[in-house]
Amino acid sequence: MTDWTIRSLPRPALITTALALALVVGLQIGSQTQQAPAGLNSLQSLTQIGADHPWFELLESSPSGELQPLSDAQTGQVALTYRDLDGHWCRQFSVQSPGEGSAMAAVACREAGRWRIGLAQSVPVRQQSDGYFRAASAGAVAIDSHIMESIAGDVLMPADEKEMIDLGWQ
Repeated sequence: MTDWTIRSLPRPALITTALALALVVGLQIGSQTQQAPAGLNSLQSLTQIGADHPWFELLESSPSGELQPLSDAQTGQVALTYRDLDGHWCRQFSVQSPGEGSAMAAVACREAGRWRIGLAQSVPVRQQSDGYFRAASAGAVAIDSHIMESIAGDVLMPADEKEMIDLGWQ
């Protein structure tokens, strides 16, 4: 009588079994995704910043470099503005929650009157000499890399940025 426990299976049989299991799981996940796009819509809603979102005004009308109150617990600051390879206006920004000791840096691009977050990452919070807490720019390597890969041309200078804000990003 042969003992067919996992330990006794020959290596090719284990590999074949693992591949078959991975295929079945992959097909199951794929069919659920096609049948239930609501999950995708939920994820998409997390990345969309419309006029009702507290960060919308920060992205829509704040000049780079100015710290803006977003709520009782959050402040935000745009770092720079540029046009991406698809022709969308994009802004690197940070949001800080000093009370929680947390901050994030992100890039959002304007599409159809909304801002879509393309990338976000947690960054350290540091207290500045003026008493404000700001997200530390060091450590946002993924953000910097994302910008370098997606930028078309130069970062907007303050006067050009003000003009785009005044024109409603048209």
